[in-house]
Amino acid sequence: SHAAAYGYLSYTTAYLKANYPSEWMASLMTCDQDDLTKVAKHIREAQSMGIEILSPDVNESRSNFVGTEKGIRFAMGGIKGVGAGVVEEIIRKRKTPFTSLYDFCKRIETSKVGKKVIELLIEAGCFDFTGWTRAELLVSLESVYLSSDREKKEASKGFIDFFAEDLAQEFNSPPQGVVPPPIEKILSREKGLLGFYLTGHPM
Repeated sequence: SHAAAYGYLSYTTAYLKANYPSEWMASLMTCDQDDLTKVAKHIREAQSMGIEILSPDVNESRSNFVGTEKGIRFAMGGIKGVGAGVVEEIIRKRKTPFTSLYDFCKRIETSKVGKKVIELLIEAGCFDFTGWTRAELLVSLESVYLSSDREKKEASKGFIDFFAEDLAQEFNSPPQGVVPPPIEKILSREKGLLGFYLTGHPM
């Protein structure tokens, strides 16, 4: 009975890995996402199979790893310091895609997604889709977060902000003169949050 059960299990898993490789590897990563060492092992296996590992993204990532036609989208729940409640709030508010860091801060509940968590999301690559560098996003975060929070509080009291549109325009362009840190520091921070180097390697 043991031989039959193991044989069936081996056949089934081999079939899934051969015919649905992205979905299969994404499922393995999700099962082990609390153990970054195992996740890194699965990622190396996926890369050896020619499957691209996509950076986490606030518009596309979920709490678990997801297999797509482009590759495996890294889970927001797999980022160190980002809890399930944060991921649920982001998914709940992204009925339409976020267009910028300001749009993100304006739409999410700051009581559930704090500024420190947004810093982690930026450093993990979740806002790379904006076209801004991570350094520019981090420099802008303080003013963007405070402005969007103040705007939401005023709106809840029935106040109308005549300068809201001007403020949105202001945050459409990255700040000037931001000097990015050495690439080694960016990658080191990424590795600390994701458990491995994803967008590059210091060597």
